[in-house]
Amino acid sequence: MDSEVPCVVVGSSRGLGAALVDELLKHESFQITGIARSPALRVASGRYRHIELDIAGGDATLRLQKELVDHLPQKPLVVIFNAALVKSDVGDSGCVDSAIGREIDRVGVDGLRSTLGAFEGHLLRWGGVLVGISSFSALLPPIMDQRVAYPATKAYLDMTLRCLRMMWRGRVKVVTVHLGHFSPDGKWLLFWQAVPSCAMVARKIVAGITSARVSDEINYPFHYTLAYKYLLRALPERCYGAVLALLSRILHRGGL
Repeated sequence: MDSEVPCVVVGSSRGLGAALVDELLKHESFQITGIARSPALRVASGRYRHIELDIAGGDATLRLQKELVDHLPQKPLVVIFNAALVKSDVGDSGCVDSAIGREIDRVGVDGLRSTLGAFEGHLLRWGGVLVGISSFSALLPPIMDQRVAYPATKAYLDMTLRCLRMMWRGRVKVVTVHLGHFSPDGKWLLFWQAVPSCAMVARKIVAGITSARVSDEINYPFHYTLAYKYLLRALPERCYGAVLALLSRILHRGGL
């Protein structure tokens, strides 16, 4: 990477977003701007700037252009879209709560549109990397939690990134990150790290986007990659439903 690479993390206030900021700051070349509705992180670095902003708000694109994009150096930019509302919109009866669904859509869909509206001009002119933090539930219905809107927004993100990857090939590197379950401190199952920590996930993502050859996809952890991308996708939908129910019982019994 060149010196003083501008990098934007959308959804930087906590969890994975905060871990991504910490990991990026280990690379001296990055000048990082975090965007979140929450107040600034307590980051002891002059290379971090925070913009308190609702990325799904009606004025988000205009504010970002005025406060950030217009002042960026004329060089490649890294944009990481990590905004999402991880929430269940399915009740015990199986009914879908449309109000919660609209909240989730607002962040995952409207937030993505605002982000693209703000940064696509700079990316297409000067190049760089666009990273979308997606989920394995964009590929198949989630095993453990009953959700509709959240996996739907991730599927929307996946297809948006795929289309942009084809349109922008040779101009902007577009990276899709599929993630399984993770937690602030990770979770061990006997001698096996069943659920990675936010820091581990951030390390994997940053290593992937700073490597000499950035791939189109980053899939983590391996057991989710194996299950969701290869094994379960080969099953007919009726069989997948039965396997999903069985795995859910096993995982809940194991305390995951």
